[in-house]
Amino acid sequence: LDAWMDVEDDPSASCEDGSDNDGDTWTDGDDPDCRLGLAETGGAAFACSNGDDDDGDGLADGDDLDCVDGFDSVEGDGSSCDDQADDDGDGWIDDDDPDCALYGEEIGFTYVECNDGEDQDADSDIDADDSGCRDAADPAETSNTNSCRNSKDDDGDAWVDTDDPDCILGNAETSAADPQECHDGADNDGDGQTDGDDPECADAWDNLEGTVAQDTCGNGDDDDGDGWIDSDDPDCGWSSTEVGYETEFVCNNAQDDDSPTDGYADADDSGCETAFDGDEYHDPECADGLDNDLDGWIDLDDPTCADAAQDDESDGFGGGSQCNNGGDDDSDGKVDSEDPGCEDGADDDETDPVYECTDGADNDLDGWTDSDDPDCGVGNDEDNSNHAVYACNDALDNDLDLLFDADDPQCTDGYDDNEEF
Repeated sequence: LDAWMDVEDDPSASCEDGSDNDGDTWTDGDDPDCRLGLAETGGAAFACSNGDDDDGDGLADGDDLDCVDGFDSVEGDGSSCDDQADDDGDGWIDDDDPDCALYGEEIGFTYVECNDGEDQDADSDIDADDSGCRDAADPAETSNTNSCRNSKDDDGDAWVDTDDPDCILGNAETSAADPQECHDGADNDGDGQTDGDDPECADAWDNLEGTVAQDTCGNGDDDDGDGWIDSDDPDCGWSSTEVGYETEFVCNNAQDDDSPTDGYADADDSGCETAFDGDEYHDPECADGLDNDLDGWIDLDDPTCADAAQDDESDGFGGGSQCNNGGDDDSDGKVDSEDPGCEDGADDDETDPVYECTDGADNDLDGWTDSDDPDCGVGNDEDNSNHAVYACNDALDNDLDLLFDADDPQCTDGYDDNEEF
């Protein structure tokens, strides 16, 4: 039902049958029960899914336009993210609940230790009730003796606790250097200050140690050089500054993660549709069913593709053959892949092949030539394969005027089905 669920099993057929099974005016995925991983039985009772007209306007729950969704605990103005209530019962309220940043509504638990509904450190306290959890995004419930919650710079990189990338990507400060200038252990701007000690570093993700970080998420530039621009850059999902690679994302970690490697990484890899892609794999250009270079030839019909494993179809109109040079070499008004004289992009003769249906002769002696012969409507040869289908090509004097088929002036061509007029 969503990416935060711990199991892939459908909790109940009632959540995918297109019916409002519990009569709360919410159906399937829109019903709070289904969003919380339950069956659609009416178990979730928020103001906008409790069956009552809570604001006295004559409309209840999903019929009330003031209800943003079934999780809304205020049937009047407002939503589950600004009602000062823990609408999904995960212990976190409004802006403290990560659901509000991701979905605009409180919808339940996530996979993070401090918002997964489990007692991960066995201290009898869970998530928001656990003193080891600073917020719902805290990756560990363990006590404040943990290196990510002791207010100390345990690895000497000048970043402390949740300001240290180690504590975002893991549970301990380990001093692992990252590609970003403000966490690489070097004095990149030569001012005698490094990383977290340099006041020009906005945070450890900042990829520019020389100037104070600015709002770079709307200027149309790839400010951090990771290949992703503005809203396509993961940085812009949680800040207003592009600050570098995000190593937890396969398509934004500065590595060629394909196996075998294809020589491309992240935004340069055609396997990455977005920076959030889970893998860099993609079908090679010579086996993806696409005309990648827009020359009219696809995959192995393109002269650049020697085999299906090749990942470069980018020759365009290469000019190596008549059928891939962008010109009308036989002056018939058709070019390259659109010319019937071209079998594929490597064909070096654009001259149309000569068939019985294009040779100007009545090869089957039925009186009709080339396109006037019905045989040519079903193939390239005049072989009487379409004989006797039409009155003007059946060898009969259908109108009893002693003339038939092509000899009858009433027949315009072999497709004519009436010899009388």
